[in-house]
Amino acid sequence: MILFMIVVGYGNRHQWYQLPLIPIFAAFAGAACAFLATKFASRAAKMSLSALLLLSFIFLAAVYASRFYQPSAAPLRDAGLKIKALSPADAVVVALDNGDPTLLY
Repeated sequence: MILFMIVVGYGNRHQWYQLPLIPIFAAFAGAACAFLATKFASRAAKMSLSALLLLSFIFLAAVYASRFYQPSAAPLRDAGLKIKALSPADAVVVALDNGDPTLLY
């Protein structure tokens, strides 16, 4: 993540701003794999390194993607449901939540 912050700056801290870099990194990764494939002569070594690379990719993807499955606005949703239950139907609600409208929905 630090590399991305250096490349694109602090203002682009959302994960979708780094998406244009993925094809570039994929091309370099493919070139590195092709280079390493020429260094190993045995088929067993190539297969075991490929399996290791695949397993490490699956593990790291599961670890780093797990935070995207956590509810990010659950406290705001709970607060909104509590406000809905306690306030009259025609009440005006003002919320300071850095632009996240979840509380109002």
